[in-house]
Parts: sequence; C-alpha cells; structure tokens
Amino acid sequence: MKKFLLAILIMVASLPAVSQDIFDSGDNKPYFGARLGLDISCPGGWKVNKMSLDLYDSGAGFDLGAVYNIPLWKNLYFEPGLSIYYNTQGYDIGVSGDDSELVDADASLRRFGFRIPFQVGYRFDFNPVKLYFATGPVLSVALVGKDYLKNNITGETSSVSCFDNLNRVDLGWKFALGAIYDRYLFQLSVTPGMLDMAKSDNASYHDCNVALTLGYNF
Repeated sequence: MKKFLLAILIMVASLPAVSQDIFDSGDNKPYFGARLGLDISCPGGWKVNKMSLDLYDSGAGFDLGAVYNIPLWKNLYFEPGLSIYYNTQGYDIGVSGDDSELVDADASLRRFGFRIPFQVGYRFDFNPVKLYFATGPVLSVALVGKDYLKNNITGETSSVSCFDNLNRVDLGWKFALGAIYDRYLFQLSVTPGMLDMAKSDNASYHDCNVALTLGYNF
C-alpha cells in the first residue's frame, strides 16, 4: 500500500513539469504564416415564406492568404489574417426556354473576394507534433459575383450579377482543428455564416464553408 501511494505521489509531482512542456513551450514568438486551402461550399437551404428550398448544391474553390501569429499567454495566441478566395456553387433548379419548357442547362454561382479572419487559439506541444484548436469571426467580402448559365444543347452561355439577390458581405464564425509538424501545418475548419445573405424580405439564406488548409510558418 505504501509503495502504491508513493507511486501516486511521484506521478502527481511530475504532472506540472509535463504540463509545462505541453501547455507552455516557453519560447513563443510572433511569426508570419502562408496558407492555401481547398474551399468547399456547403450552402444552407433557402427559406421562402416559411418553406425550405435546397436551391444551391455544394461546390469547391480555393482560399489563399497569410496570417500573423501573436502569442498572448503561454500557448494562447491571437491570429489575424488576410486572404483571397474563389468558390463555386451549382444551382439545383430547372431552366425554362422560350416555350416555357425545361431545357438541358447547367447553372452555377461563382464568387471572388477577400476574407479577414480574427482567430484566437491554443496550441498543445506534443513534440514533434503540435496540435491546436482555434475559433473566431471571419469577415468575407465578395468583390465579383456572377450567376452563370450554360445551355447544354446549343452551348450558349450567359451571366448576370448575383448581387441582385445576394449580399456582398458575410460574417462567419470559424472553428478549426489543426496539427503542426516542424513548420508545416494541416488544418480542418468549418465556418457557418451568421448573416442573412438574401436581399428579399420574404426569403433568408446562410452560407457555410468547410476548408482543408495547408500552411507554412516562417
């Protein structure tokens, strides 16, 4: 019994030293990081007069930018950034021709703009791999947005601005999990949109993005 209690005391006494290594590396410094992400659009449904419509399909694009990591306390940090993005979404609708009959056509939404994330995170130093989680708001501003239509029979294409129906600005809240090995980073994140993107008084719609990100910390 005495040996068992002694073993417990030794384990408890050693916990602060282990925790110090994991929760506080002791040499945290500010640094820049480059990020490149696969941007996956997971749109929510439109709600029109209390009815739900799955207007948009999922799509993909990219997000390219940089961050600046600022240590706050131990391994707690603040990480603002700036990136450009391009993403696409398909339309799950029928397209009418001149005779009011459905025609074989593809429709898509394409947007290009920039994002400004403000993340707060905490890193766990399990050397040689470091794990972290981060969360915070992301401001997104679409500079260009088009609704594209392609007639699969005639090959004709046309486009109109999507901003007649959608707002340019969105504010999302990002949740991210990641791993760092040496200076290389891999991250999985989801960013649900918090603002109503629909301009119509009778409709509402929210964006949502999932991203797989690769990065390098300088």
